[in-house]
Amino acid sequence: MEYVLTAWPRNNAPSQRCGDLSVKILEIEAPESLLDVVIPTADIRGTLFRDCIASLQGATSSPCRIVAVESSGTAFNFSRSINAGLSKSTQDVLILNDDTRLARGSIDALLQARGKFGEGAYQCYVHTFDGRPRNIGWSYDRSAFGPIKHALQLRAPLSAPIATIRYLATGTFYRFRLHRTPVDGFDGFSFDAAMVTRETIRRVGVLDEDFPLGWDDVDYSLRCHELGVGYYAVPTAIVYHTVNGTRRQGDPREEISRRSLARKWPLDRLLRTLEKGPFGKVIRR
Repeated sequence: MEYVLTAWPRNNAPSQRCGDLSVKILEIEAPESLLDVVIPTADIRGTLFRDCIASLQGATSSPCRIVAVESSGTAFNFSRSINAGLSKSTQDVLILNDDTRLARGSIDALLQARGKFGEGAYQCYVHTFDGRPRNIGWSYDRSAFGPIKHALQLRAPLSAPIATIRYLATGTFYRFRLHRTPVDGFDGFSFDAAMVTRETIRRVGVLDEDFPLGWDDVDYSLRCHELGVGYYAVPTAIVYHTVNGTRRQGDPREEISRRSLARKWPLDRLLRTLEKGPFGKVIRR
């Protein structure tokens, strides 16, 4: 199927309200679709979005229905945009950033894994555009040197060391590490590119909108842990992503999300939740 974007469909209202967020929702229908692809974007007619949906053509032999949610500016809330897309969905959903490109056969690999393992969340293998592996799930760094390693990896203004000391003192310094190679037992998945099945959305619910930019996938992974919902890594489902390509460094919404994580998931609760499982499984051919 060729995905062509020319104009807003006449039967689709160009503007809708989602809470206090004004968004535009575009639905590109596909007969006999097995999957909805939800893509938040700042510009429905921009190059990023067009290139993203163009990559769908080689990613699957089956048609996919697309739900694009356009929102930008100070009112943008990633979780709320995704939820606006989920409200239009009735089946499994692949969540994509608009600055991603799908490799050939990647959606077919997800659907094959879903057919074998059933309900749950399925993490794609995220690479940078130069082909380097970037992310196939994350884990909490429980090592004694975890805080130091994490602090050294931070790329932030000069105030970062002071903030790091404060977070350590208050027990709200979280050190998550991305897995660049597939490994069983990982703690959670990333919404850079992940498929969530319909029954999982029904059980776990939609994204928490107290996470406007970041940490939303950590929260959702922890909620899956609480309910015993399985999650998987699919190495053959490769997606290329511009890391932070649409995010301004130091965006205050990141700190709002971090505070939401500290409030909702104090470190002791977070660790207890992760320790009880389930644990991520890598799907190998």
